[in-house]
Amino acid sequence: MMTTNNKQQTTLVDIAFCFDVNQFIQAMVAITSLLCNANKTTRYKLYLVCPKGMYRTEFIEYLNSLSYDFEYKILDVNLELFNKGYCGKNAYWSKAIFYRLQLPNLLPDVKKIIYADSDIIFLDDLAVLTSIDINGKLVLGVKDTATLKEEIPKRKIPIHVSYICSGFIVMNLELMRELNLVYKWNILSLNKYYFPDQDIINITCEGKIGFLPPKYNSYLPMSHNFVQKMMDEQIWTKEEVNEMLYKPVVYHFVGWEKPWQSRRENKIMDILWWKYAKITPYFGILNQDYITNHMRYESNRFSVLFNRKIKLFDKIPIIFLKRRGNRWVWYLFKIFPLWSIKVD
Repeated sequence: MMTTNNKQQTTLVDIAFCFDVNQFIQAMVAITSLLCNANKTTRYKLYLVCPKGMYRTEFIEYLNSLSYDFEYKILDVNLELFNKGYCGKNAYWSKAIFYRLQLPNLLPDVKKIIYADSDIIFLDDLAVLTSIDINGKLVLGVKDTATLKEEIPKRKIPIHVSYICSGFIVMNLELMRELNLVYKWNILSLNKYYFPDQDIINITCEGKIGFLPPKYNSYLPMSHNFVQKMMDEQIWTKEEVNEMLYKPVVYHFVGWEKPWQSRRENKIMDILWWKYAKITPYFGILNQDYITNHMRYESNRFSVLFNRKIKLFDKIPIIFLKRRGNRWVWYLFKIFPLWSIKVD
């Protein structure tokens, strides 16, 4: 996974990203932030696991245009593996969440590797992880808030004290191959878990899980009550929380609201995500999608609030929103235009 070339004093770091056509732009933003924050003595080798598709040409051209010191390898995901699992039957979860579970077989010559979700930005170099001992452990990760006493009853599996978030982990691929975990994961994927991939990793790796400081999977603002609860229950220390809040290395946009989808007030990490997005050739697409989604959200919210008070015969909504070319137009009764906003 990570070795040091003494002659050049360069630390080589292997890291994998797994995504499909719906996530590749976000993956490119994550990779951009990773390379922007690399030390001069760090050289990343990126393993990009994804299905075949025309979008590959786009990100290959982008990666080849970058001047950073790194290399990459594209791996074809096995679309048949995990295909009969829960995600194959239900659109609630994307099949792409299981791609990481193919890494032990996709990288037969790699012993250890960092895995990172696409909804992440990197704020510092990762070379220090080379000094973390993973011997005897299957995976290293950050303890999850699911271990809180009030959260445990909400889950459908026994939550043990070592339960970790799978969004950023260090994987011992060599030991995973010895234990034939991919086969076990394929069977367990048939079950309907709360967080399918994450629950499967925690179930099968229990007893062989090590921990990373929470700064490697920061996702809570200082005002979040979970922060205090994690300290009160001695899951995270005060020192670890201070590092997570003020010196995060990896920030993870967990949950359903993402910076590229909806406006969130006073979110410095959202601003940073857009900073890295602006470097990529996808900024125009992301910005247009954001404006469109935001206008829909605001117009829907306005319509709901407005029509609570003003309805024809107290039943029929009055204000409607339609897209007309490069403008969003508000109509009275879907007929009479009231005002419009240009979005292109």
